[in-house]
Amino acid sequence: SDYNGPRETAKLLLQLLEGRTDARILDVAAGSGMSGEALHEVGFRSMDALEPSEDMLVLAKEKNVYGRLIQDFLGTNRLDVEDGEYDTTVMVGGMAEGHVKCDCLEELIRVVKPGGLVVICMREVNLRKVPEYRKLEPRMAALQREGCWE
Repeated sequence: SDYNGPRETAKLLLQLLEGRTDARILDVAAGSGMSGEALHEVGFRSMDALEPSEDMLVLAKEKNVYGRLIQDFLGTNRLDVEDGEYDTTVMVGGMAEGHVKCDCLEELIRVVKPGGLVVICMREVNLRKVPEYRKLEPRMAALQREGCWE
């Protein structure tokens, strides 16, 4: 397949973490586990998957790259995850029309350690085309002003 979002995101994360592959990662909207596979290929080994679909989690489990498999929706609800449990969250393709909404950012921030990373890979056109995602960059800026992240 020519879909390279997972692979490119894994390479970017490796750069952002300066080659440190021991980071604890939550793969958000993990789907069938393509991102987990790509992260594993570049050396990451401590990954959990968050995915609302039981069928997708079955496929993700078959990749044998995840520790914990968390079946839940990402939104304003509190996930069964401790504050600051992860060094980084990664979401590849979760922000597509009808999928994860902008109201999830606070929860992503909560589950990442201070100084950690929230990585979102999405099609740039969706920032203009999808009404929900026109709110994304303003929401990110507001959270920055509020001191929630930088």
